[in-house]
Amino acid sequence: MSMNRRSFFKNSIFAAIFSVVIPKTFAKTTSSPKTVEIPPSTPILGGSILDNIKKDVEKVLSRYAGETNDVVTRQNASYSVSDMLSTKYHQQRLIYNYSVVINETNNSPRVIDSNKMACDVYLQFNNSVGYSILNCVVTC
Repeated sequence: MSMNRRSFFKNSIFAAIFSVVIPKTFAKTTSSPKTVEIPPSTPILGGSILDNIKKDVEKVLSRYAGETNDVVTRQNASYSVSDMLSTKYHQQRLIYNYSVVINETNNSPRVIDSNKMACDVYLQFNNSVGYSILNCVVTC
């Protein structure tokens, strides 16, 4: 079988791709996935970024102080916090992923009766494994 330039080029690229990519990308891991919990003050997560996010979330939630803790208020607060995180931190690639939880799961009847609104913000920073959790409570 004779080999011309075209078949040599295809074969060499094919061999190069599979010799480099397959061991790194498709290698099976023998260890089970581990959950790593890193405290928020660790420099990997950017402690100053976390402090700034907490201040900004509290500032956004302070707009809802004095309102009743009902479904509409929780939805509006959740949208406001999500919008702030998206525009100020996510689009600038300071955080990789986030989730804002202001619903019945963290606002139980006991929290609502005490005139408070609870907000949980789950943050995943760039180049990090775990999530950082911010818990904020606003007095309504």
